[in-house]
Parts: sequence; structure tokens; C-alpha cells
Amino acid sequence: MEDVTPAIVNIAVRSRASAETNPLYNDPFFRRYFNLPEQQQRLSAGSSVIVDAGRGYILTNHHVVADADEIG
Repeated sequence: MEDVTPAIVNIAVRSRASAETNPLYNDPFFRRYFNLPEQQQRLSAGSSVIVDAGRGYILTNHHVVADADEIG
């Protein structure tokens, strides 16, 4: 039997989500006055399993990386 090393890794994900909806946000003056962004940055994390360390393959769930702009 081969030796086994720790195989669990953490994934950090950066993505964008639509800004919170509020009727006031539809007013152009209100948006300009408060400088509201159209989208907000979202940070999240999840766990993964190393499948092949030599090739750099990891396995994770789709919802962890769905719509990601950056994965680290």
C-alpha cells in the first residue's frame, strides 16, 4: 500500500453579484449621488480534494466555482 499525504485543499473564489435591488436604486439621481455600483464583489471559499498532484488536478463541487472571475 502506498503512503498517503493530506489531500484536502482550500479554494478561494472571487466573483461578482448583482447589486441588491431596491426601488430607490432605479432613480438615476439617487444612483449618481450615492455612487452605487451595478455589481458587487463577492468572496467565497470551498474545499477540494487533490486527485493528481503531479498534474495539478483537484476535484470540487460546481457550486464552489460557478460564475467565478478568479480562483485561487
